[in-house]
Amino acid sequence: MDIVAALARREGYTTYLEIATPTTGNEYASIDHEHFRVAERLLYRVPPGFDDGAPIDYRTASEDCAPLLERLAAEGRRYDVILVDPFHTYDCSRRDLELAMRLLAERGTLVVHDCNPPDRALVRPSFRPGRWCGVTYAAFLDFVASREDVAYCTLDTDYG
Repeated sequence: MDIVAALARREGYTTYLEIATPTTGNEYASIDHEHFRVAERLLYRVPPGFDDGAPIDYRTASEDCAPLLERLAAEGRRYDVILVDPFHTYDCSRRDLELAMRLLAERGTLVVHDCNPPDRALVRPSFRPGRWCGVTYAAFLDFVASREDVAYCTLDTDYG
């Protein structure tokens, strides 16, 4: 969230969306609402009765959050900064990145978590409880390599 706050200050960002699951993300409560007139969270893979104490603007029990994200795109919603902390399979990560781009405002920034796993043990293609970066880094690399309209960098902090 320090990166998101720094971007908001530097770029004058005022709209924020977090795309995550109950086992990823977990940072929404620490967002600095002073910077954002709109701060929303979309969670997927949400079990019945889940409540972490922070607001959830859009939720689905399904692994497929595409209908929610497509609805936001159809409504013309755009966000200055979008934090993507997907379920760390390749397919979920790639889908979330592609759909987040459709919601990104012109001159906006995607912040993607888990793109620099510090330990090979964290890299597994399927879920395992505890610390798990999955293969989000691979989906991120394929995503940026397939586009000519993005500039990107990876920060060596908190799993990148």
